[in-house]
Amino acid sequence: MNKKVVSNLIRSVVYQNTAAEGTPSLEAMNNLVKYLGDPETVDLVYEKILDRVLTDKTRSEVILSRAVKLLKTYLNLYIPTQDMLLKLDKLCMKLVTDNETILKSITFVRAIISKQLKPKSSVSLSSSATSEKLSQLTSFEKPGDRTSGSFHALPLSPAPEIKRESSGGKLVDNLNDKLKRDEKRSSGKFSPISIPSQTNTSS
Repeated sequence: MNKKVVSNLIRSVVYQNTAAEGTPSLEAMNNLVKYLGDPETVDLVYEKILDRVLTDKTRSEVILSRAVKLLKTYLNLYIPTQDMLLKLDKLCMKLVTDNETILKSITFVRAIISKQLKPKSSVSLSSSATSEKLSQLTSFEKPGDRTSGSFHALPLSPAPEIKRESSGGKLVDNLNDKLKRDEKRSSGKFSPISIPSQTNTSS
């Protein structure tokens, strides 16, 4: 759709939602939300709200009140670009009215804008602080401390050898020999484990 056509449609929707008389229709409110929810047109909606206030020659408090109410309602839900937030903040600074309710709403809107402008710088500071901490931690590491995701298994003791005698086909467990030697070093008694002999059936 042509940009000029879209611009005119959004201006019409904004005018319907900030009319000095009557109540905005449900269709007008739904269309406003539709344009606010589109990243391509969200800034344009706020621009038309800004223009609505600045171009109102009647200086109607009803129009001003409804325009400020739109900002108060939607700025937390549909956030425009940083440049548009700054433009809206400048508008709020210029607004002069004796209506205490409107003044409180304007102050509230400026607080929302301030909140939306801060995250960019705070995230940057947080990221730099995190990077600095990481660099300090890694500076204490020695080369070769890291294993690049690998692990070292504990060395396993070799299993006792089981020797097979060639004569008679008997199995001799060298564990008995080792345990006998250990027995001589200690005062306790030890009965060697007997292993049943196997008869070699092979001819």
